[in-house]
Amino acid sequence: MTQADQEDYRVKNAREGKAIYIPGKSVEEMKVILAAEKAEKDAKVPPLKLTAEEAATYADAIDLVCVRLKQAEHTFALLARIQQDGEYEGHYGLPAIANCAAAALHALGEAELDTLNKLSIRLMAG
Repeated sequence: MTQADQEDYRVKNAREGKAIYIPGKSVEEMKVILAAEKAEKDAKVPPLKLTAEEAATYADAIDLVCVRLKQAEHTFALLARIQQDGEYEGHYGLPAIANCAAAALHALGEAELDTLNKLSIRLMAG
């Protein structure tokens, strides 16, 4: 087999999808390129297919969790500032406010966080 016949054979197999032939690349170079392409493909997350209702449910849960966490952040920051300023003494309502904020976060976990856990499971399952 001549070199011209060998090149035609490689090109023909490449066109038929039986082989990859790129003139000017060594076997080692192609192995590196193919490994990099495979790693890139494996790293991509497949798209998550959701119905409109599922997407709305997940979006609402995410929004509510964000709002409640921000509200808790503001509440606890206010309580910390009041305590640092020394205005805390004798105000029994402040621990009650902290308990209410904590209870609101706990209650949030009952519904929205369960919804988000389901989303997480679907995302990990691919």
